[in-house]
Amino acid sequence: MGRTTIVVAHRLSTIRNADLILTMKTHSDIVEMGTHSQLILKKGHYFQLAQAQQQDPNSDTHDEEIFCDNQSVQEAGEPEWVYILFGTFASMLAGATAPVVGIIFSSLYHQYANTDLANQVRQTRNLAVIMICLHIAGGIFTWATTWAFAISGERLTRRMRLAAFAAVLRQEVGWFDMEENSVSVLTTQLSVDAAALKPLDNIEGAVEFKNVHFSYPTRSKKLVLKNCSFKCAPLSSTALVGKSGHGKSTVISLLLRFYDPQQGSILLDGYDLRSLNLRWLRSIIGIVQQEPVLFDFNIRDNIAYGMLDRTVTDEEIHHVAKLANIHDTIISMPKVSCYNSFAGE
Repeated sequence: MGRTTIVVAHRLSTIRNADLILTMKTHSDIVEMGTHSQLILKKGHYFQLAQAQQQDPNSDTHDEEIFCDNQSVQEAGEPEWVYILFGTFASMLAGATAPVVGIIFSSLYHQYANTDLANQVRQTRNLAVIMICLHIAGGIFTWATTWAFAISGERLTRRMRLAAFAAVLRQEVGWFDMEENSVSVLTTQLSVDAAALKPLDNIEGAVEFKNVHFSYPTRSKKLVLKNCSFKCAPLSSTALVGKSGHGKSTVISLLLRFYDPQQGSILLDGYDLRSLNLRWLRSIIGIVQQEPVLFDFNIRDNIAYGMLDRTVTDEEIHHVAKLANIHDTIISMPKVSCYNSFAGE
């Protein structure tokens, strides 16, 4: 799926296929580390938890591995390099207007000290005209930036969608008989996968906790995490298991920067989380909490809630619902509205 996943689990059946499992015990100590099979062979704390829950060993889930070559993606966008350069230049000009406006404001404040009334009025009028022109220019440059990047992005998406459709048409008849290659699935992939090329964040997803010490502000004397260190490899699944109160949910809270550690650091692709933009950080993380919470919107709006930067299509909503295994439940609801049914508190 092209993502790094951290799972906080009490039921071990949900993490059987994780690439790395960390077993946490009292005082948030990591007592074991490894894959499911490795920890079972150790017959340690994880083995005891597994025996107690008698988890089902059968699992037939399989995620398709996708290789992302940044150079190939850049080459695919070469036909739009004129639009990209124009958009970059326009964005630089749009950004340059902000500090200039600040300088104009400073000059306006200096006019309060001008004892020559006629000169003060003339200078203030000139500065006001300049400021109006700057705001107009900033609006034009911002529009030009949006237009240029939108054109380049849509053209790239269209070209990739046509290439994907051509690849589908080259398949043999038997390929279409498989359930994962049904018409609805292929249509969704053509709609969603090609559009996913546009927001290209160069994120690998490597997460590292380095000597993290943390206590909640209301219980500052009680350490929840003490010298906690571990790594999550990119595009892998890492599971944190253990009894309640051992700090599993705290790890997720720190990763989302609900809190910052008192000591140590948490790194994403080598960068300290505290140096990253908070809104951007949370926009690239998907979380399913232990306590399900729905907003007082319809089902569609709840699914699309995290996508604040663009409009989400119905095909994308259905695709995400299928990935979460809730699509069939939604369309089987007695109400005709289905995805428009209200949910939440």
